[in-house]
Amino acid sequence: MTWTIRGAELADADALPKIEYSAGQRFLTIPDVAWLADGEDMPVEAHQRYIARGTEWVAVSEAQELVGFLAAEIVNRDLHIWELAVLADVQNRGIGRQLIDAATNFARDRHLRSLTLTTFAHVPWNAPWYSRLGFRASSNDERLAGLLRTEAERGWPRRCAMRKMINGGMSPDFIVLTVGEAPEIETYLADRIYEYNAQATGYFDGESFSATQRDESGVIRSGVCGYTWGGCCYISYLWVDESQRGCGLGTALLNAAEAHARTKECKVVLLATHTFQAPQFYEGMGYQQQAVVQNHPPGHASVVFAKLLRELPDPGCEGS
Repeated sequence: MTWTIRGAELADADALPKIEYSAGQRFLTIPDVAWLADGEDMPVEAHQRYIARGTEWVAVSEAQELVGFLAAEIVNRDLHIWELAVLADVQNRGIGRQLIDAATNFARDRHLRSLTLTTFAHVPWNAPWYSRLGFRASSNDERLAGLLRTEAERGWPRRCAMRKMINGGMSPDFIVLTVGEAPEIETYLADRIYEYNAQATGYFDGESFSATQRDESGVIRSGVCGYTWGGCCYISYLWVDESQRGCGLGTALLNAAEAHARTKECKVVLLATHTFQAPQFYEGMGYQQQAVVQNHPPGHASVVFAKLLRELPDPGCEGS
């Protein structure tokens, strides 16, 4: 006997709670959850809601009898499975796996991140079965943790959250955050972002630059660094040692950066500074304020400046 998996239709909704009740009778074999056999099934209204959203699937026999269903919902970038049930007399024949496959294909086509669910950790046809289908325990997701807390309040014992990654994604449970400098990671991420930006824009001319002033012992007393790319110059840092301020070094460094930008045929120089740093200095050097980010940090603001080195073409005018 074979079964067909298709999207559920509103006409199917009335028959689906009976499938869940049939599947639930299996809990009678496990004492601490036997009461679930007579528990509340998903109401018809809930099935109708998921069917209307296109996130419920049914298994249909050759005789056109409904024998199983999977009800789910898109939550952020996940497809969350609320219920999966198969008639008791046709279980262990691959119907549940086929329903999971249908949900997985749906999520993959919509570029979702993963399938998620909560289930009983100690019931053989729950967590162990999902593990064989590629689901893994998920412990660092606040949404799923909230569902587990609600289920614990309802008296459901030994529940766990599980996730199946799709589209080549990695589980957020594998993200490791470290504190402190990480130059290797910063360089790697900067290179990957530059590769993407270059491919997206067609500008492959990115190049870093720096200029420094050192004392007799070789210690840096002032400097500027940044990069040029796509006709723009970005100044990342400009610093002058307190003992050297007021001597024109800031002006000299900025002029050096602008001169380099002109050799790269840059049309504009961009930079950001804080209100407690040097906004007046940059305004005096011909820079114009572009944006202000308030409370960065609290009580202060950061300011984005730009200076045109050459007149930009008017985007509203067409050449002849």
